Parts: sequence; C-alpha cells; structure tokens
Amino acid sequence: MVASNGPHMSVYDQRAAGVVSHTDSPALISRFTTSGSEVQALSARGDFVAFVDEDGHAGVCDIADDPSVSLSLFAGGHDALAGCVVLHPEMPVMASGGFDCQMLVWDLASETTTSAFLAGSVSGADSPIISQQLINPPFCYALDFAPADTGVNQLMRVVSGHADGRLLCLSDEAVLCWPDCHRYSISALKFVCTRPDILATASLDCSLALWDADSILHPDIGAARSDGANMVVLDKPPRLLAREELGAKPDTLVSSEITPTIYTDQGCDIVSYLIA
Repeated sequence: MVASNGPHMSVYDQRAAGVVSHTDSPALISRFTTSGSEVQALSARGDFVAFVDEDGHAGVCDIADDPSVSLSLFAGGHDALAGCVVLHPEMPVMASGGFDCQMLVWDLASETTTSAFLAGSVSGADSPIISQQLINPPFCYALDFAPADTGVNQLMRVVSGHADGRLLCLSDEAVLCWPDCHRYSISALKFVCTRPDILATASLDCSLALWDADSILHPDIGAARSDGANMVVLDKPPRLLAREELGAKPDTLVSSEITPTIYTDQGCDIVSYLIA
C-alpha cells in the first residue's frame, strides 16, 4: 500500500501487523520525498506508482527498488495544481489532469507527453452548466482509461470528469464532450472493474451515477456539433443506468476487482453499493 502526506510518500506491507498511521509502524517499508511539493493524487499498478503534485509536476517510481533512486520527475507538466492521475492497466502510459483544465497523456518510457487537450468553455448549449463555467471552470478532477475495444483498430481513450459537471472522452480521433452530466463538480469516476460496460461517477452535487459505457465510447454523434479544438459536443447526456442521491459530498470512488461493488465516502463513513 502507498500513501502520501505532504511531499512524502510511504510504502507499507499490508501483510505486516500493526498500525500504519505512524512512521515507526512495523508495516512501513520505505518513506521518501517526491518533488518537495504536496502530492495531490496517486495511482498504483504492480510495483509502479504515479503521482502528481500541487505545482503541476507528474512523476513515477518503482517501489520494488529504492523509490528515492527510481523516482522520475517528468519535465513539463501542468501550469497549475495537478489533481488526478491514472496509470494504464497494461501499457506504459499514464494520464493526468489539472487545474489548468488540461488532460495530459504521458509515455513512461520517454517521460514525455504524447497528447494534450485543454478543456475550454462549451458555447451554445441550452444548459445551466454554461453559467456555472463562470464560477467553476472545467478543472479536471478525475479520469480513467476506458476498457480496450476488441478488434484490430483499438483506440486508447481517457474519460475525464470536470468541475463544471461535464464528461469528456479523449482519443486520437476526437474529443467528445457531454456538458451536463452532473449539476456540480464531478469529484471521482471509475469504470467498474468487473463490469467494464458501466462508468460510475461521483459528484459534489451529492449524487452517484452509473452510465452505459457504450454510449460514451460509441455515441451517436449525428446530432452533435463541433465546438472547435477538435471537440465534439453532445447536448444529450450518455445513457443513465441509475442515480443515487447521497447525504454528503463524495470525494473518492473505488471499484472492487472481485465483485461488481463500488465504494465511496460519506462523511466519516465508507459506503458500498453492489451493482445488480
């Protein structure tokens, strides 16, 4: 298990007995400093951990080796606080999002960006979200890699959630935008591990939503309109499967790798939902 506190990251052995909330825990394997700025988000895959910080830096380290030696801080990055990061489940690729309203896709081997997109304002849509953009710019709060299609021409796609309630789906071909998926900021999203046909989103409008992933990855764009910068705007949201009103604003969303269960925070509690 990997946790962060300020600019420090700690690696724990979950098999070891003892409390992991203090630095002399018997479960603590290593502790190291990243860039000197506060770490905002982590993503782990095997022995690799990706991170982003409040100064917009992105990086990765191998916790199987000495993390302080294997740590790589990438050149470039976001022009403001970076708030989310995710490692691709199979490829040496990661994506990050920030308060500069950018989504960046990184190649881990070259430590450079392979694509970047700036989420600008959506114009002309008949939606209350448009007035929200003056108060809540489309900061990128959450993102996840979409499950790969079967077939020869597989696209690598990233789905992101933003402070103005929009969802974006980014690929090399186009950027698709649904401007009014939530009434307020999308704080977390995740493709359900055992049900990759479902995208779950959590929002600061105190709701949890389940979306048909196929309507996001393969939408009917016949009535869509171009909004510049290679962005295609779909005024009709993706197909909604279920929506649950919550008692508090959720910040996180986790999917079980064994059962079709998602977990979110509600105040001081962790709440689970089993998808039928």
